Amino acid sequence: MCFVLLKVAAECDALNSFNIIQEILAALNSDSVYRLKATWKELKPKTLAQWEALQKLLSNEHNYKAIRVRLDESLAKGPVLPYLGVFLSDLTFIEEGNKDKIDVGKGEGQFEKLINFDKRRKIAAVIEKIRECQRSPYNFKPVAEIQEVIQFRLVEAQVMNKDTLYQQSLVVEPRKPPSGGTVRSSS
Repeated sequence: MCFVLLKVAAECDALNSFNIIQEILAALNSDSVYRLKATWKELKPKTLAQWEALQKLLSNEHNYKAIRVRLDESLAKGPVLPYLGVFLSDLTFIEEGNKDKIDVGKGEGQFEKLINFDKRRKIAAVIEKIRECQRSPYNFKPVAEIQEVIQFRLVEAQVMNKDTLYQQSLVVEPRKPPSGGTVRSSS
């Protein structure tokens, strides 16, 4: 399954569908999947290299520098589904790091509170970037057979919480006892 998800992520990368890549990475980095050492060892070096490249692309290092550069390059080429976390992070920092009103001196030690238009411009720039991503739509054609399979899978799919997923991962790949001992219970 890791291989299939990484293959989907690679296709999403080719389509500049960064939000879906982030969702796949989040799933693969979850405790219940990441702990599956034997499963990860079965992946080919090329697949693991793709995994690492996608991790670096969507890393929050240097304020999401890699994905910001890629986003700017991708916008010039066609449709983009950006990772919205970048924009939400920007909006949070702008909102929390800038006052709504600023003091402007009127002279003789008197100040007047005025709207901080610099803050509003920064917010507008982020919103404009989001709108820029919406200008070029994807031109996918619906394929009835694929939609039927997806609908069928969604109907039969179970929603599981983190604890249930972790228990399922233990069924797939039980914990190995520490050398010379038994497995400790987490209860």
